[in-house]
Amino acid sequence: MEFETEEKIIQSEEQAAESQEPAEEAEDNRDAITQAKENFYDRLPFTYRQVDIFCKAAIGILIAIFVYYGMQKAL
Repeated sequence: MEFETEEKIIQSEEQAAESQEPAEEAEDNRDAITQAKENFYDRLPFTYRQVDIFCKAAIGILIAIFVYYGMQKAL
């Protein structure tokens, strides 16, 4: 059920993006770094939310590892 709602959200975002494409092409004064980031995320088979959750989890795991080994050295 959650997958279906996420799929509907993705479809609505794609439809909104398609309707806004002519306006974006006419006004393309963004800097190169912003364009590169958008192009990179557009090519990923994940949503922004999934990438964000993965990054937060990875950072949390790294912090937990550093704290664990720091406590081991302290003892």
